[in-house]
Amino acid sequence: FGGLIGENFGELYCGNSSGEITVLGEASVGGSVGVNSKVISKVLSAVALNACGNVGGVLGYGKLGSISDAYYEIYSLVTKTGMVAYGNVGGIAGRIDAGTLVNGLVLGYDINEENSNIFVSSGYFGGLVGMTYGEVTILNSFANASFDIADGTFGGLVGSASGLTGITDCYARGIVLGNASFKGAFAGYGENSGFNQCYAEFNVDLNAVASGSINANNLVILTNQTTEVMTNISKVLKTEEEIFGQEFWTNRGFDFV
Repeated sequence: FGGLIGENFGELYCGNSSGEITVLGEASVGGSVGVNSKVISKVLSAVALNACGNVGGVLGYGKLGSISDAYYEIYSLVTKTGMVAYGNVGGIAGRIDAGTLVNGLVLGYDINEENSNIFVSSGYFGGLVGMTYGEVTILNSFANASFDIADGTFGGLVGSASGLTGITDCYARGIVLGNASFKGAFAGYGENSGFNQCYAEFNVDLNAVASGSINANNLVILTNQTTEVMTNISKVLKTEEEIFGQEFWTNRGFDFV
């Protein structure tokens, strides 16, 4: 199920979707595309989702495909219906098995410790992707929202990263709520995966990965109490506007004066 396409075997460019999607029963559900095996580029989703399975703000499930310039905006569960889901849940994609994500952006509104933009009752939950497996590459992506997970595994970038996943120049920021069993600044669970030049900032103290292990290079974690620097920071991390280009942000109402 997708706000624009249920299953994409071709190329989707310049798509815009909004509204609400509720799916009863387990499925692959995305604000733009349910299942993708080819190309998704320049898509914006503002779809409220209530589903279970592979659930993502833009894409439900991707295999051997690519996503670029994907933007998901989500509102508070109090002011509007946000995302309510369980399974493999991510701000951009629920699950990716081999493929790429470049320039993904998740922006939550009305962020505070009373409201959540995304609520997950159980499963793997990531700011960008719920679960990655196989040769997955994620570059230049950013997630900023209020994340609430009642039970399961949460990662600021990826809920579960395994099978040669590589993540570079990505940011995770926001508020973490709920009683999840495992919560990590970058990954909830990691195995055979690498995180390079990434940054995380949350309201609670988190380790880089909650369970398993990751190959870490130039990672920074900021919390309300501590600053953890992993390996040596050899250069200043990129600013948000450098990741996407200032025009990308100013077109969405950001002011860099």
